[in-house]
Amino acid sequence: MFERPRIIREAPSYLAVYKPPGMHSAPLRTGEGGTLLEWAASRFPGILRVRGRKALEGGLLHRLDYGTSGLALIARNQAALEALASEQERDGFVKEYEAFSAGRREKPLPGFPPWGGEIPPPGESFEVTGAFRHYGPGRRAVRPLPAGAPGKRVYRTVLTMKGQGEGSRFTATITRGFRHQIRCHLAWIGWPLLNDGLYGGAGGGDFPALRSRGLRFTDPDTGKTVVIRI
Repeated sequence: MFERPRIIREAPSYLAVYKPPGMHSAPLRTGEGGTLLEWAASRFPGILRVRGRKALEGGLLHRLDYGTSGLALIARNQAALEALASEQERDGFVKEYEAFSAGRREKPLPGFPPWGGEIPPPGESFEVTGAFRHYGPGRRAVRPLPAGAPGKRVYRTVLTMKGQGEGSRFTATITRGFRHQIRCHLAWIGWPLLNDGLYGGAGGGDFPALRSRGLRFTDPDTGKTVVIRI
């Protein structure tokens, strides 16, 4: 059954919205419909008057990939967007994901440098860090660059493996995010997502097995920490 968007939490300064897989978060070009932002704006028109990082994004704080499901946050006014965007830049806005791997891949994909790290036993957290570059035809994918690449911002993914073998589950936590960050980092360590053919993950499903399941940030109005989970 086709999933539909829904409001998870409504507050004076923000909306937490569920995005189903197979829907763009925001328009990629003027006039594009069928996006999560358009759906939310049909109920809360004021979010389109917020001036986001890009003109077409309104109050949207972060995008989810087309195939990724789960929580997205939308600011309802300009002051809220600026406060939350500033918190993201300070690495204070935390996003948690659930990811299912297609299983261990021994041979690295083209364009991937050696990772060089070690994966601890299940239940222990570890970090994957580095910068990114666009890669491949149409720049559809990204590839990691080791931390220390000159002039490049470093992004961090904190991973915890919940089991080993085919179908292993990970939790992934990020603050600032880069396009395909979690997908790329899991492929880099040799555990690509299930159904993620772009990054070497096998499977017969339509979308990569990745879900945004938790957000933690500061309420711009109250100053209190907000935790939202699905």
